[in-house]
Amino acid sequence: MKFLKLIIIAALFLNVLCSERGDAQPKSGGGDAQPKSGGGDAQPKSGGGDAQPKSGGGDAQPKSGGGDAQPKSGGGDAQPKSGGGDAQPKSGGGDAQPKSGGGDAQPKSGGGDAQPKSGGGDAQPKSGGGDAQPKSGGGDAQPKSGGGDAQPKSGGGDAQPKSGGGDAQPKSGGGDAQPKSGGGDAQPKSGGGDAQPKSGGGDAQPKSGGGDAQPKSGGGDAQPKSGGGDAQPKSGSTGGAQRSFSHWIAGWFLVLLAVKASDHF
Repeated sequence: MKFLKLIIIAALFLNVLCSERGDAQPKSGGGDAQPKSGGGDAQPKSGGGDAQPKSGGGDAQPKSGGGDAQPKSGGGDAQPKSGGGDAQPKSGGGDAQPKSGGGDAQPKSGGGDAQPKSGGGDAQPKSGGGDAQPKSGGGDAQPKSGGGDAQPKSGGGDAQPKSGGGDAQPKSGGGDAQPKSGGGDAQPKSGGGDAQPKSGGGDAQPKSGGGDAQPKSGGGDAQPKSGGGDAQPKSGSTGGAQRSFSHWIAGWFLVLLAVKASDHF
């Protein structure tokens, strides 16, 4: 009988010890455990260590303007929609040849080296004459608008005006003419040669994902919103300790009941 009592007590004691070890490992989280979402090197939802936030922030390429980013318009080296650095804007701008007046352009009237419409010192009269530039057509004639190195309203480099003759370039296509969009070295309104497009494209950093950007979630060395490296979960060690303590009390209560029951055998 005593041998049977010892076996029952030993079995119950081992049961209590096993339950304590089982509760030592919490259901979720724990010492070095990785949480359900995020994880060791995961990037948080927004902000965080080395993460590139959705807009602005440390090294991030913001949506518009910003460090090296190619902004939507204007900006560093970008070819903006109008005006800007070296771009051939629609009108005016840095090195651009404006529609009328300006540097070497042959404006409609007046101007530096311009060939005025009529009269003047070196002016080329409206029509006829030895070296005169006629209104339209002709061998080396300068057109009414545009001119030698002038950049027309749309198109690009060496394009010649709307209509002409010998060396003149047609409205679209043709010899060296830069068409309305795309084409040789012209900076088109969007896309095209070396131009930086409105979004995405060359070296531009897109709004999300892309190049070297860190996505909205996951990524670098940042710690996630919940859980993480050595973080202890909300229910883990404390809950496990309480549960193991209650199991320990219940186990010893069963041991005492077994001892009392064995006394009656």
